[in-house]
Amino acid sequence: MTHHPRKQRFHAYWSMVTTTLQRARTPWAPVGARRFAPLLSLLFCLPALAACDPATIIVPCARLTDYYPDRDHDGYGSDGASPVSACADPSTASLAYATTRGDCDDANPDVNPGANEYPGDGIDQDCDSFETCFPDADGDGYRPDTPATVVSLDADCGDSMEAGVETPAGDCDDGNADVHPGRIETCNGVDDDCNGAVDDTQDQAWYQDADGDGFGVTTAFVLSCSPVPGHSATPGDCNDADPDAYPFAPETCNGRDDDCDGLADEGFPAYWFQDQDGDGFGDEKGMATCAAADGFVASRGDCDDARNDVYPGAEDPPGDVIDQDCGGGDGPQPSVGPVTSLSTSRATFDTIQAALDAAGDNDTIWVFPGHYAEADIRVPPRDVSLVSTHFAEATVVGPGEEGGAGSAPVFRLEDLSEYDIVLDGLTIAGARNAQGPGGGLFVVRSSPRILGCVIRDNTALSGAGIYVEAGAPRLENCRISNNIALSGAHYAEGAMCSAIGGGGLHATQEARPELIGSLVEDNLATYGGGLLLTSGSDALVHDTRVLYNSAFNPADLEQESTNWDPLGGDGGGAFLCESNATFNNTVFAGNYARVFGGGAILGDNTGGERTGSSATFVNCVISGNSAGMEGGGLEVWMSVPFLRYCTIVGNTTADGAGLCLHDAYTRPIIENSIVAFNAGYNLCLHDDGYGDPDPGGIQYNDFYNDEAVSSFSGNTFDGSTGTSAVLPDSNLAVDPLFLYFDPQGSDLHLARESPLPDSGTPGDIDPDGSPASMGCFGGPAGDAWDLDGDGFPDYFWPGTLDEAPQAVDPAHYDRDDLDPTVH
Repeated sequence: MTHHPRKQRFHAYWSMVTTTLQRARTPWAPVGARRFAPLLSLLFCLPALAACDPATIIVPCARLTDYYPDRDHDGYGSDGASPVSACADPSTASLAYATTRGDCDDANPDVNPGANEYPGDGIDQDCDSFETCFPDADGDGYRPDTPATVVSLDADCGDSMEAGVETPAGDCDDGNADVHPGRIETCNGVDDDCNGAVDDTQDQAWYQDADGDGFGVTTAFVLSCSPVPGHSATPGDCNDADPDAYPFAPETCNGRDDDCDGLADEGFPAYWFQDQDGDGFGDEKGMATCAAADGFVASRGDCDDARNDVYPGAEDPPGDVIDQDCGGGDGPQPSVGPVTSLSTSRATFDTIQAALDAAGDNDTIWVFPGHYAEADIRVPPRDVSLVSTHFAEATVVGPGEEGGAGSAPVFRLEDLSEYDIVLDGLTIAGARNAQGPGGGLFVVRSSPRILGCVIRDNTALSGAGIYVEAGAPRLENCRISNNIALSGAHYAEGAMCSAIGGGGLHATQEARPELIGSLVEDNLATYGGGLLLTSGSDALVHDTRVLYNSAFNPADLEQESTNWDPLGGDGGGAFLCESNATFNNTVFAGNYARVFGGGAILGDNTGGERTGSSATFVNCVISGNSAGMEGGGLEVWMSVPFLRYCTIVGNTTADGAGLCLHDAYTRPIIENSIVAFNAGYNLCLHDDGYGDPDPGGIQYNDFYNDEAVSSFSGNTFDGSTGTSAVLPDSNLAVDPLFLYFDPQGSDLHLARESPLPDSGTPGDIDPDGSPASMGCFGGPAGDAWDLDGDGFPDYFWPGTLDEAPQAVDPAHYDRDDLDPTVH
């Protein structure tokens, strides 16, 4: 029987369906898609019955699944990627997918929500948006050995009380920042260095206290963690045979140093004047003693001590050719005394400005004791002297401690270079000049002589003590102290000489100030805490002490020590830019710079010919200064310093504590100097991109450090940047053997057994005719020290004063070069 073609195709199709249903063997049930699956699959082939291949049948999904790209194949999809919806896993050999997302770093298979978190490595392994850190609760830079951790909201473990994996472990007391590995063990009942032992040291010094005043002799001590009979834990006694002499004891007029500050009878009149005519004033021949002898008085100025009607402020009728008021000529000259003064009846004016305005040429204006609350005093264009009768301690000019803000200096001298102007024996204090330079004195194109004055407690934008521009003032036996020039202004890049500051003195525009026998102490400034010398100002500083001055950025005073601004805070003792200043027999000690140059910093504008500062230091001491970054003693940039017969000791900083020299433009000449006992490097050389400093001029010096890390190894000196230089073989590395060395006070004369006498530059000689010795008491000017100005120089030979060479008479030399009454 013949079948129709369509019928044949239908029968074939139906046979396929029934066969498929039989193979499914799926029991019928009210629900369940599986029993219809074969049939439905075939139904999709209806449009092409003859071509339907069971191997290519598409089976529809009951539910689609979201798959996330998993590029690192760790089983977690990327947290930020869009999913792919599919019936089955679409992973390929090149790209994997995962049904679980949350991977915060899909390029690292060790980072995913199921990974182990490793503390302190700065990686969020478990993707919980937090980093696990080690604790450092006391912030001392050490973490405990315990497995304890803390959770940080960021990933750097650098916040307070957090520590990273790089932080060393071993802190045995995480609540005490003074306890951690590496700490110096002290006698305090605590395991300071976390080595498991308490007080395993004998470093507590007990000083011999023979007089029982509670203070011991610094040089005589024993080490013990327990008190030692007859000894004290407090050093500093300058006379262990006198129970009334110890640090901070009351000073009395007895010719002795009762308070152990290095001075005898301070606070008492240093000079008394013979008064033969009984008029209350002595002649100019003073006697240096704290107590008056019979016939001596504390007031000076008598120009004829044989007549009791001749003295400062006396009536002076004209026409008798007698200068009764000692004002410089016949007839009355102005004198000045405050209304409250006992000398008012002798004074013709009650203000200094009025007396100056009334003065004639060559007049001497005598100033009687008192406080003259004046400011912006303008010195007239004439030869005039303003002289106190009772010296600076009794004669104060300026707003002083009692107030008076103002915006002007105390004295203003402008365009007076042709005139001989003298300020003698005044305290100039209390200016508050917030508008410009010059606190105590503003000196522009003028050259006054300033004698025996105290310039203190003034503030200004720059030059708080004295500001000098294009002038040449001479300051002799003056004290410049406690002045503040914190402007907060920073010099621009490459314009170092535009720095302003100078707590004690700021000289600029080719000024030529001289400081002779003076003291610059406890001043504060942004740049140049003691002295700021810029733009060709070549000062001459001789027999002067620059002590305990500081350079700060004003913002530092408001912040923690770790948050300081690197701009500002250079040159604690002195800041020199393009200044060829000369320092002879000058001491830089105890000064502090927030950044560079504790004792002093030398530099230039880092532009043009880079002439720098060719400053000269001869027979100087740079001792006990410190800086926050570099150059505890001296920092030099692009300059050519000249140092001969200097002693640079006991300076501290993080790098280059003694001398720090930068770049090939720095070509120092350093000879016959002792650089020793400085923390870190005695000598630090830096490249800074301009090449190494030239060490060829560093000859016949002694570089010595008794610490484990010394700056001297053979003749090679290494800087923190890894630069190195070979010094000439004439340099030594031996203990200088000072008579006495201590950071709190030293005698830098060489001991007789020192290896440094007669070891200086061949051909140089000491004043006694022997070959030159190294250090501040060596060389041709080794006996030129006279800090107290009493005319007796300090001794220069090795040993003590009583061990003078046979050819030298000790009676010619000073036994106390800080006290003019002792020699």
